[in-house]
Amino acid sequence: MMTSKSLFHANVAFVFPDKGFTAPENGAFGTIYRGKDAEGARFFDDPFARTKMLILPALGLKAVLEGRRLRVEDESASEPDKSKLTAEASRIVSALFPNTPIEGFGINIDATCRFNNVIRIQNMFEHFFGAEPLARADLRDFGFQFTIDRGSGNEDIYFLKVTAPLEIALHVNRHFAERTIPAPDRLQRLFEDCYNEIDTIIARLKA
Repeated sequence: MMTSKSLFHANVAFVFPDKGFTAPENGAFGTIYRGKDAEGARFFDDPFARTKMLILPALGLKAVLEGRRLRVEDESASEPDKSKLTAEASRIVSALFPNTPIEGFGINIDATCRFNNVIRIQNMFEHFFGAEPLARADLRDFGFQFTIDRGSGNEDIYFLKVTAPLEIALHVNRHFAERTIPAPDRLQRLFEDCYNEIDTIIARLKA
């Protein structure tokens, strides 16, 4: 049984169509935040890597434009209901790309789940591959990946790895093939839904 779940990293990414895409001027990054929110802010531009980065230590956030993909990272490890990620991601994308259509957006979450019973990775391995491969060897770790197709180009990709006898680390990527930037309240709801869905997946894990 899962006893706790904690989020240690999350981001929201927006992908723009290749046709007609133009990266914002560097000055646009410096006009998004003022006052306390901008304290300690740093900006980097690497034209060779086609990367522009705005680091916002006062908010615990980082915005990275790589080619035509804008990623807003929450480095505060805040739980979704306390995180500024979706509100600030909406603010940043709207400021840098006003009235610009997108090709899709995604929510990425890294979390850790802890259990009160030992996760028997050898039993899980033998369920798929039998006992013979382990006859003269020890199994160090075990993990797997799967994709859930939600139709219309929407999908969830899960990576799970047993990182300790009582712990599983997960990376979840939920992709939405939508052409308009979601409203901030909807983006927050999707973020929380994605995080809560982990409980449903883990509850069905046969460990």
